[in-house]
Amino acid sequence: MTRPVLKMLFAGLIAGAMVIPAIGGTAAAGQFSHTYVPATPQEAARVQAMLAQMAAWRGLQGNAAIQQNGYGNSAGIQQNGSGNNGYIFQQGNGHAGTLQQNGNNNSHGILQYGNGSNAGVVQNGDETGLTIVYGW
Repeated sequence: MTRPVLKMLFAGLIAGAMVIPAIGGTAAAGQFSHTYVPATPQEAARVQAMLAQMAAWRGLQGNAAIQQNGYGNSAGIQQNGSGNNGYIFQQGNGHAGTLQQNGNNNSHGILQYGNGSNAGVVQNGDETGLTIVYGW
């Protein structure tokens, strides 16, 4: 996937996340989520590099890192194997996120924004992905 396509994907996700709560009104609660799974080794390498850059930019170290900004958030990462990298970023309140990596060479990032979203990902070896969730 080329850089312009990735930019369009993220822009569309953010725009959709902003429109959906407005349609539902203030009483509605829910979430919008999308998981991107690379189709080629080259795309997987780009996602892995992006995850590493995001973690470094946020000052996170290690193969498993969680950053939470808000109240009432919960997150957990379980890794069984080697060469796994997992990151959970939560911005807002009341999020729950879990990442379980079994086997080797998994890489995944969970990005949660808004309020009250839930995300759970399980990887079973040589998998890469990125999950973006917006809750309201």
